Amino acid sequence: MKNKKVKIAIVEDDSSQNKVLTNYVSAICEDKAYENVKFDIKSYTKAQQCIMDLENDLDIILIDYYLLLIGDPDVLTGEDIVDCVKSFCPSCDIVMISSQEDKKMLTKLIRKGITEYIDKNKNLINRVESVVQRLLLRRELSAA
Repeated sequence: MKNKKVKIAIVEDDSSQNKVLTNYVSAICEDKAYENVKFDIKSYTKAQQCIMDLENDLDIILIDYYLLLIGDPDVLTGEDIVDCVKSFCPSCDIVMISSQEDKKMLTKLIRKGITEYIDKNKNLINRVESVVQRLLLRRELSAA
């Protein structure tokens, strides 16, 4: 992964969880294994802003399924963002982060093309690290 740029977006409506997740992903990307990689990490608390900023060369996006914005008539779910990302940036790896327990919904998201699902209630931080590292490694191998 020499001199490669990797773009990562994080969409989490809870500002404190967003900050923790963004800081953690940034820390993962500072590992010496990625010293020849330039990371562009963008964080969003509003789904609409993420959709407006979508770039067709986005590599990885981490999305919360439930994106509540009180008083906003245009509330979007993670599923809505999956649809937008897949149509605009089909090679982007989509990681859904949620406490979604509806198996039908999870199956639907997998069919729509999410790469990974991480349960917020089950070892979130370790799973995020594992998934992000695996996706970065896969991108490194495919870029070789």
